[in-house]
Formats: sequence, structure tokens, C-alpha cells
Amino acid sequence: MQSAAGLIKRTKKLERYFIEELTISKIMTNAKSKLLMFGAFLLLILSFILSVMYLQEDHIMFIVTVYCSCGASLFLTIASVRISHSIAKEKYPGYKSIITNRFFSYDADFLFALRSDSVKRKARSLKFTTSDTEFLIDFYSGKSLDLHKKRWWPITIFGLVVLPLWNGFVGSTMKEDHSLRILIPISIVLYIVILYLNLILKPILLSKAQKYDYLVRIIKTFEVLELDK
Repeated sequence: MQSAAGLIKRTKKLERYFIEELTISKIMTNAKSKLLMFGAFLLLILSFILSVMYLQEDHIMFIVTVYCSCGASLFLTIASVRISHSIAKEKYPGYKSIITNRFFSYDADFLFALRSDSVKRKARSLKFTTSDTEFLIDFYSGKSLDLHKKRWWPITIFGLVVLPLWNGFVGSTMKEDHSLRILIPISIVLYIVILYLNLILKPILLSKAQKYDYLVRIIKTFEVLELDK
């Protein structure tokens, strides 16, 4: 008869394996793809800084510089993602048929399939069976919910404060003759910055919660994948 302590210990081992060994970094990136992604982020920050520094400048070079920086940032992002997919195809030939090149994101279907198979093997080695599926789902779902409640509420408050300020800025800028030439590049940069911040802040603030949610999705496949076999 297994003890509660032994059961919790096995769930922690499964969790640690998923979090530490099945990261995108370990699965499908190398130094070159990471460097390109870092360069893309730096160029985006440069675009944002220029937009703030020369907010009221009606100068063609300002607009060209912002557009070029954003374009170069997007180009480096695409190059980094394509290199990562090429690595995955060489490293996991058995999954090659389901790996598709994306512009700005890694192939979610490939990652889910690979991680599901890997977690299944690990769960089997830890003596989990299909009958343990419901317990594991409830266990990790509870952990995820607790983290969501604790860590994301400050971002919601921040959004409620910033939105009225942005609306006020747009309203005051529209009174000027060259307002559109200023607002369009700034809006594009701000939109891209928000996308990147969303990609960056969620992994930072809700990193573990998202991992628990993902692990729960994988565990829900155990019955179909026949964990006992």
C-alpha cells in the first residue's frame, strides 16, 4: 500500500522532469537561434526608446528609423524560429512529418506530441497508472489556480490605469497637424511592444502556472495513449 508522502514525492518528480527537461531551449534551440532572438528584442527596445525620445519630432528620419528597427526585429525573430524548427527536424526525425515552419512561434503541435510521449514514459517509470489520471489532473490544476490568483492581478490593475492615459495622449495629439505621422509609427511600435511584453511577462509571472496547465493537458491524454501499456 502506497503512502501519501510517496505519492506526493512521485508527483514532484514528474513535475520536475517536465519543467526542467522538456523546455523549448533543450528541445529545439541552439546558441545561434537564441542570439538572433535576443537581437530582435534589442532592436524592438531601440524602436520604443526612439519613439519616446522623439515623440514630437516630425522628421522623416525618425519615422524611417522606427520602421526599419521594427522590420529588422521581425526579420530576426522569423530567422530564429526557422532555425529552431530545422534543429527539431534533425534531432527528432520521428516527428518530422508534423513539424511545420512558423513565422513567429514554435510548432505547438510538435511540442505537445513530443512532450506527451516523454511525460508518458516518465510517468510509467514512476509507477503511475491510468487510474491515477484524475488525481494528477486535480493536483496540478489546483496548483495552477493558486498561482494565477496570486500573480496576475497587478497586471490587470496596471492595464486599467494605462488605458485612460493612452486615450488622453491620443486625444491631445490629434489636435496637431502632423498627428497621424507621429501616431502611426508609435502605435505600431506600442502594439509590437505589448505583444512582446505579453510573451515575456506571462512566462515570468505565470511561468509555473502555465506549466501546470500544460502538464494537465498532457495528462488528459494518458487514457488515449494507454499509460498502462
